[in-house]
Amino acid sequence: RSGTMRHLDAETAQWVAAEQVLGKLAPPEGDRFVITRCERVSQTWVIHWTSQRALESDDFRLALGGNGPVLVSDTYGVAQASSARSVAASVAEFEGRT
Repeated sequence: RSGTMRHLDAETAQWVAAEQVLGKLAPPEGDRFVITRCERVSQTWVIHWTSQRALESDDFRLALGGNGPVLVSDTYGVAQASSARSVAASVAEFEGRT
C-alpha cells in the first residue's frame, strides 16, 4: 500500500547500530563490543550493548561506563542515548527529532 511505512526488523536494527555506532567506537584492548538485548519501545528499536569481557565476567570493574543504548528509527535515524537517562525519556526525545 502506498504511504505505509515498513518497520525495521530487530536484525536490521542491530546491524544499523553495529555499523553506525559500535563500529566507530574503540573497545577496550583485546575486547569487543556485543549486543546484549534488542527491544522495541514505541516506534524505536533500543539496542543495549556492553563489552564481551564484561558480559562473561562477574567482575564489576570490567563494566563499561557511559554505554547508553543505541536508538534506531524505522527511517534509519540513529543516536546513542545517555546511560544516565531512562530509556523512555531517551526514546521520547529521539522520536521528537526523527
